Amino acid sequence: PNTFAPESVVELNVRVLLFAVGLSMFTVLLFGLAPAWQVARRDRVEWLRGISKAAGEVSRTNWLRDIFVGAQVAMSLVLMVGATLLMRSFAGVFLADTGVDAKSVAIAFPIFQQNAYSDRGRLRQLMDEAEIQVRSLPGVRAVAQATGTPILNGGASAKVRLVSGGAEQGVSVMATGDSTGLLDVAGYRISQGRWLTDVDVAGKRNVAVINETLARRLDIASSPLGAAVALHIGNDPTRYEIVGVLKDAPNHGLRLPVEPAIHVPVTTFPFSPGQLVIRAQGRADGLLDPLWRQLQRTLPNNRFIYLKTLDTLLEPELGAHRFALALLGTFAVAGLALALIGLYAVMSYAVARRSYEVGIRMALGARARQVVQLLATRGAVTVAIGIAAGTAGSAAATRVLASYLGPISTHDPLSYGAVIAALALTALVAIIVPATRALGIDPARALRHE
Repeated sequence: PNTFAPESVVELNVRVLLFAVGLSMFTVLLFGLAPAWQVARRDRVEWLRGISKAAGEVSRTNWLRDIFVGAQVAMSLVLMVGATLLMRSFAGVFLADTGVDAKSVAIAFPIFQQNAYSDRGRLRQLMDEAEIQVRSLPGVRAVAQATGTPILNGGASAKVRLVSGGAEQGVSVMATGDSTGLLDVAGYRISQGRWLTDVDVAGKRNVAVINETLARRLDIASSPLGAAVALHIGNDPTRYEIVGVLKDAPNHGLRLPVEPAIHVPVTTFPFSPGQLVIRAQGRADGLLDPLWRQLQRTLPNNRFIYLKTLDTLLEPELGAHRFALALLGTFAVAGLALALIGLYAVMSYAVARRSYEVGIRMALGARARQVVQLLATRGAVTVAIGIAAGTAGSAAATRVLASYLGPISTHDPLSYGAVIAALALTALVAIIVPATRALGIDPARALRHE
């Protein structure tokens, strides 16, 4: 349970199954009949004389076999590079530095009666009382009011522009009204300046804290403190003075790029406070029942409270990425296994065809190292060409994945290097093992055959 997201349930599709079976049968027939057709074309007299087994003979089909081997290596590399890039991107979701352990955070979202919104002062008073009461519960580390959900939803859509200069249309941002405690609750880290204080919130001061992304978009990253910005949300723009800059952290999901964000005192925000964000000293799931009872006592009747831990809210996104990682990992391993099996089969066949030649060379004094080098060289060259072609093909093919990779580059050297090393090692095993087995050929038997 909870391993994969519910929408990721995989069911058997009969049409897809029949298509896969039909394609497999066609492939088997095609590549099974082609060698038989080539054998049927051989000269019967030469066949009876055993010319096809003569030492030093190079089969007329060797070039075709090499092409197939090189193509297999190239296609395997393209598929494995694509899978590895996606796996690195999805794995980044689990390694994202959010600043806080989602298991220690709970979100309480009270939904009030419709007429309660008409008196915003009373609504804020209710939320202030709830914040004070929840803070007194054992096991609670910090509590804050916020109009956005940390990590998942950075707030309302708005526009921000510099009061002096800057683009007329402004920068699209995620705006949220917060109380003082959100710095500790959400694990935000200050890059420059300070966070919102109790004086800012109680005094309804027009001060703001922005993230590094917004500072760069406004072109004030070098000296943002003291800059005046206009926040366009609601009816009229409101002027704020920037007093702090936060280090970038996920604010629109774990995988999407960080959005420009601005935080202002909840008392100056045009929208009513939406939720309480609670950080526990340990795991937040143990606090859900006490939180529920306390909020039911603090808030008047006929209120519905939506109460969940942050990791529960993140689970649909994490589950989907967990499923994608498992699926892509399976495909990558399957591709590597197919490459190993194919190369090993082809090399074993090639060595078997030259077994008498190997026996004669050994009878004439060839060393084991020379024999292995003789048999492995051609396979190694073919694999090297396949890897080169696959690398070029990957560089072109992975462009279609750019929008899914997030911060991972389509030319990520770590992904390419890992795949090439794994494929080269696999090919080395598939080449060396059959070549080494050829050393067991009896030279006397080869001489008697000739």
